[in-house]
Order: sequence, then structure tokens, then C-alpha cells
Amino acid sequence: METRIKKKSSIVEIVITVLAAVISVGMMLYAVWHFGLKEAWPELVLNLFYIACIVMILLFFFNRLKPRQRKPNKIT
Repeated sequence: METRIKKKSSIVEIVITVLAAVISVGMMLYAVWHFGLKEAWPELVLNLFYIACIVMILLFFFNRLKPRQRKPNKIT
């Protein structure tokens, strides 16, 4: 699998972001278990959006998601 980014510093940044996402999701699950769903539901909603962003970053990183490119307008 070929990656889009070749610099090691960029790869490290993505790995740190993924680790932060895993820790965040773990904390969210603990909060739901400890406090109950009635108290921790806002954290669930925020983490849902956070996970979606991380998935899009990973899809872009592994060339599964391409940026939108526009064709230049021809003026005649």
C-alpha cells in the first residue's frame, strides 16, 4: 500500500493523531460506563465527528480519498 506522504515527520504527526483518537475514544467509553449515558452523551456526539475526521485523514493518507480538482474554464 503506497502512502501519499513520504516525509517521516508527517507520518509521525498522523500516528500521534491516531493515538490521540484512540485515547479519546477510550476515555469516552469509560465516561459512559462510569457516569452513564444520560451524563456523557455530548462526549459521544463530539467523538463521533472526531472519528469521522480521523478516518478521512487516513483515507487521504493511503490514497483512497482524492482532493477535488476543478478543470480550468476555457474562455473563447
